Amino acid sequence: MSSQSKISDSKSVSKKSTSSANTVDITFPFANQSSIIRSVQFDEYYQDYLINETKNLFKQIFGTRKFIKYENKIAIISRFLYYILTSILGNQTLGEEYCEIIPIKNSTKTPPSKLTKIYGILFQIGFPQLTILFLNKLQKITKTSNNTKEIATKSTKSDTLKKFTHNQIPRLKTLLEKYIYAVHISLFYINGRYYEISKRILKNRYIFTRKLQKNEDKNKYEALGYIILFEIFIKLIKNSKSILSNVDEDEEKENNEGVPKQYNYLPEEEKNQRKCTLCLEFCKDISVTNCGHVFCWKCICEWCQKKNECPLCRQHIQLSQLYRIYNY
Repeated sequence: MSSQSKISDSKSVSKKSTSSANTVDITFPFANQSSIIRSVQFDEYYQDYLINETKNLFKQIFGTRKFIKYENKIAIISRFLYYILTSILGNQTLGEEYCEIIPIKNSTKTPPSKLTKIYGILFQIGFPQLTILFLNKLQKITKTSNNTKEIATKSTKSDTLKKFTHNQIPRLKTLLEKYIYAVHISLFYINGRYYEISKRILKNRYIFTRKLQKNEDKNKYEALGYIILFEIFIKLIKNSKSILSNVDEDEEKENNEGVPKQYNYLPEEEKNQRKCTLCLEFCKDISVTNCGHVFCWKCICEWCQKKNECPLCRQHIQLSQLYRIYNY
């Protein structure tokens, strides 16, 4: 009886060990800051390569003029294409594959679904661009409405609200670009959790798919995060008066310098004729090439430093052959 009991006990122990071995969760360590940053740098490198190749192909097919008009949109579409070919199709990005990391949901410790990946890419690429475009559009709308109602003797509540909105938009851009993103990066350096704002919103983290070496998981960037927070605090103290006051009036004067007031009241056809084909804005410091095409002085000078040819007709030009036009 004792031998049978021992055998039964050994069998039960072996069953428990095998069942416990089957139920053990294999956990992987979270990726550190250096690996995440290296992965992002690799992804940006290959994205830039794809963007340049797409731009060159677009320029060869549709010409320089349309290329200048759609250059920013080509870059955004190329970035989306990069993540569609890698992450959305279920693969690692080239940076993630190089650094041997994969994203997971912090709550469930499982890889994110395809829909979650799409949301993350939209937040990462599309949301900042759409936010800036929306703020620029809103600023233009409030500005034109203010200009058209300058003649009115009494200002209504809607006019004061539009004027207040127009003055606050540049400060909101400054807060978004300089302070909010900087605080986000400093928190990443301190705790190593979320490098992109999109991953912070969706609670997605990175884990290693390999065994770590000794002292590899130590946080080496915590001091840098606190230094950035201290720098932000000093900037806020210095710029507190300028943020609360009308700091952007001088910038508006610089941007509108050289643009006559009559330009805002011209028909759209005449406005298009007075625009520079490089920056697509009103021609400032008008200059003409030896082939007879008109551009902004600054735009055509920057163009000639890259290519010695007219952007429209491809005729050879030089900086010494540009002429300024006054009272045009």
